[in-house]
Amino acid sequence: MKKVKVNFLIKLIVLVLIPTILLTIVSVEAILSTSTKITDTIIKEELNSVSNLALDKINSISVSGWEYTEEKELKKGNYSLADNKLIDKLAKETNMSMTIFWGDVIAVTTIKNEDGKRIVGTKASQLVYEEVSNGSTHYAKNLDIQGEAYSALYTPITNSEGKVIGMFFVGKKLSDIHSLTAGAIQKSLLLTLIV
Repeated sequence: MKKVKVNFLIKLIVLVLIPTILLTIVSVEAILSTSTKITDTIIKEELNSVSNLALDKINSISVSGWEYTEEKELKKGNYSLADNKLIDKLAKETNMSMTIFWGDVIAVTTIKNEDGKRIVGTKASQLVYEEVSNGSTHYAKNLDIQGEAYSALYTPITNSEGKVIGMFFVGKKLSDIHSLTAGAIQKSLLLTLIV
């Protein structure tokens, strides 16, 4: 009788427990893969929306064009962006880093180096600048800036004739993105294990 119970338990384990474990492993892999794709899509959309919103806000301060003076001061019409007040306000409201490039050189930014100084004067990657100067946006999924990883979007800035004269960068730290998605993934995995 005991041998029958042991054989029954072994069969039960083989027929139920092993397939359940395998199904759980496959489910976890599917959740992680899907979560990564969904997160990437959401981040791209968020970066695009914030970029459009910020550029609309900057463009609304003056109908006049962009100017970069000999004193290396970026202006939108008569409004100087050199004091960083507007870009800092927009970055704080959106919890994202922002940079305005004149050509391929940073003119205004919220990003600072280890000494706490803004990284004004830094050049963009030639690959990024070439793509954006042709009128396209550029999405970077894992961009290193001052030792911090970002997901970022570069958008062309054009003059009144439609010529690209610079770029607008908006970026979200990957550490912020990972902390937001980690909780969602944990809940999905817990639900999978319960089911």
